[in-house]
Amino acid sequence: PHTPFTCSEPLLRALLSEPSEVTSLHLAEDPAEISFLEQGEGMWTELLPSLGWRPDMGFPGKRPIPRVDELGLLGPELLAGHLVQATASELALLAERGVGAVLCPQSNLHIQDRLPPLPEVLAAGLQPALGTDSPAAHPSLDLRDDTALLASRFLEISDRQLWAMATRWGARALDLDDQAGSLWPGRAPGLV
Repeated sequence: PHTPFTCSEPLLRALLSEPSEVTSLHLAEDPAEISFLEQGEGMWTELLPSLGWRPDMGFPGKRPIPRVDELGLLGPELLAGHLVQATASELALLAERGVGAVLCPQSNLHIQDRLPPLPEVLAAGLQPALGTDSPAAHPSLDLRDDTALLASRFLEISDRQLWAMATRWGARALDLDDQAGSLWPGRAPGLV
């Protein structure tokens, strides 16, 4: 699923309930998503019906992270993308439930001229992966650009943490062996 408002509750449950499969879901990505889910207002009320959304899919009256939690779908098999609009308590809830996180800073700047709250994400205890999103929202799809962007905007974040986001934490988020995200001398495929 793309977001909790672009598919019905039964479909969302079916897609996120596969055991041992990591599934990504865009959560708290932009203010329009929040307005739509909380009040049924904003640009999505005009766009979604043209894409097949039906009124029976509903407006839950809740922000996206509490909504997905209410459905019992926050857990280690979920990879929450973006989190730009997430509150401190929502980030803490994601960490408590063992949800993986992936931040896509270049994409977020392109879409809404705002970066994810990286210090708050880390303070909540999350170890976010670094992603690029898609060619529709990212100028280069080069993870190095996202790493450099975060390094230039969040001077308080250590190079070690940024490196982990681009390597080890990314492997962990995808439920890969920890060594998959590690770079060691002589290790294949190596660093180009």
